[in-house]
Amino acid sequence: MSINKYVVRSTLVGALGGLLFGFNTAVISGTTAGLTHAFGLSVRQLGITVSIALWGTVVGALAAGVLGQRYGSREMLRLTAVLYLISSIGCAIAPILPLLLVARFLGGLGIGGSSVLGPVYIAELAPAHLRGRLVGTFQVNIVIGILLAYLSNYLISLLRLGAHEWRWEFGVASVPAFIFFCLLFTIPRSARWLTTQSRSELGNFIRRVFRERLDGLHVTIFAEGEVGSCKVMGGILMGVCNDYVDDDEVGVELKSCVGDRLRGLFDRDNRSKCREGEEAI
Repeated sequence: MSINKYVVRSTLVGALGGLLFGFNTAVISGTTAGLTHAFGLSVRQLGITVSIALWGTVVGALAAGVLGQRYGSREMLRLTAVLYLISSIGCAIAPILPLLLVARFLGGLGIGGSSVLGPVYIAELAPAHLRGRLVGTFQVNIVIGILLAYLSNYLISLLRLGAHEWRWEFGVASVPAFIFFCLLFTIPRSARWLTTQSRSELGNFIRRVFRERLDGLHVTIFAEGEVGSCKVMGGILMGVCNDYVDDDEVGVELKSCVGDRLRGLFDRDNRSKCREGEEAI
């Protein structure tokens, strides 16, 4: 199965969380002098200010897996985008140190969450033969984000903004955070998560991803000793469980662990859902 524009777009949007990961991790490097002067920080206080985002990262990473499985990686990535946005604006306008620390901690939650959810989302929608390369875009974006943070700090320093320079260095991160949040509304939930949730819109998503015409592919689904069948879109099962399906065969047999999730969508009684999904798109 070849990659298409829809998978590329979803991958790039998911990987944008990696760019924000790197940017928000590294941007603090250019603000330490300004923070020390603005709040009269001691060495210990400066250390806490710098490291508190990492504390949030640990908490965010630990919680992201459970929340992602329950609500879906895409929905939780939207939450991380909100956290990035609140953090960057909060750090930029913080009048007192405690508010700055809270904003930094929230940013850390976003970093930790996206470090788990971004690769998971990409892996869930990626074709098996491209999964490693597509997931790798998240790690590449982390490095790009770090580079952009240093570049941004340097360019802002050239503007000679004086005592407020550190605020601009924090605040500029709100731009990619807002873009990330908006773009997350242009990508679908992953097919694998929908499968685990027995969601009826699974057919809609697969149709949108693969953009195949109905070609009369006959799929037989085995689940709990029962057999259900219908004619469905060519390649649809590759998006749902490409680890289980041989796409060279016309007759496709699924293991019960997958079939029991899909039977309700594809059996004769629900064949209309397939048509509705096609018409909706």
